[in-house]
Amino acid sequence: MKEKFYEATNENMQAVNTGIRRENPHQTIISICSAADIPIWLTTLAEKVIAVDNNQAQIDFAKKRTEELKNGRFKKFLSARGNTFLDRIALRFSLLTHITQSDLNITFKKVLALDPEIVRLFTASVSSSYIYSFNVSCPSTVLRNYFWLENARMEKARENLHKLFFSKNDITLEIEKNLKSEDITGVYLSNVTSMMNADEITKLLASLNKLPRFCRIYSAEILSGKLPSRLEINETISEEVYKKRNLSFSPTVYDVTD
Repeated sequence: MKEKFYEATNENMQAVNTGIRRENPHQTIISICSAADIPIWLTTLAEKVIAVDNNQAQIDFAKKRTEELKNGRFKKFLSARGNTFLDRIALRFSLLTHITQSDLNITFKKVLALDPEIVRLFTASVSSSYIYSFNVSCPSTVLRNYFWLENARMEKARENLHKLFFSKNDITLEIEKNLKSEDITGVYLSNVTSMMNADEITKLLASLNKLPRFCRIYSAEILSGKLPSRLEINETISEEVYKKRNLSFSPTVYDVTD
C-alpha cells in the first residue's frame, strides 16, 4: 500500500461523526490515523480508539498534534504545521467567523467579504478569477476547523485523549490482531482502499467480515470488489452522510450482520 502524508483530514468531520456515531457508546474503534483529527474526535464516542497508520512520519505528526491539544495549545492544534498558505487561510478564517460546517455552500466569495487579508494570502497562489467564482469550496482545512470550533469540541476531545492509542501497522493486520482481544464496535477506513491493490482490498474485506455483529464501518468510498456476506450497507445513514460529504468522496456506512 502506498504511503501518503496528511497535515489535516480531507474529509467532512460532521459526515464522519454522523456515520459512525451510534446510540450506545462504542467500545473499541479502529481508525485510520492520518493527521489524527478523526481518531481524536472518535475518543468522545468510544471507550478506546486505536489510530493506525503504516507511515511512521504520519504517526509522529499525529502524536505531536495530540500533544498540542492535550496541553491546551488550540491554535497550534488547528494550524497543523502552520507553514502553508492553506493553513494560514484556514486558521484565520475559522477563528474569525461563526459560519458552521452545516453550511455546505461556503465559498471563497463569502470568505473575501469577511476578511480581505485572505485575498492577499490566496491570490499569491491562484488566479483572481478562480477565487471569485461562486462554486469554489473552501479548503477542507477550513471545514475541519469549523467542526472543532463548534460546541467546545476541542475541550471535549481533550478530556478523552487518554482513550487514544497509536499503532504503526497495516489496517487489515491491525483488525486481525485485535479481533480476539478487543470488542471492536467501529472501524473508520477513510479512503484507504484507494491506496490498495486488488489483493489488499480482498484481504481487508475478509477481515471486515470477521468483525462482531453490529460493528459499524465507515468508508469514504464505496468498498470495491464483492461485498462479504456479513457486510450490509446502512442505506439510511449512508444517505444522510452523503449529503454532508466533501465533494471528492462517496462515503458509505456498513453494518456487520449475522
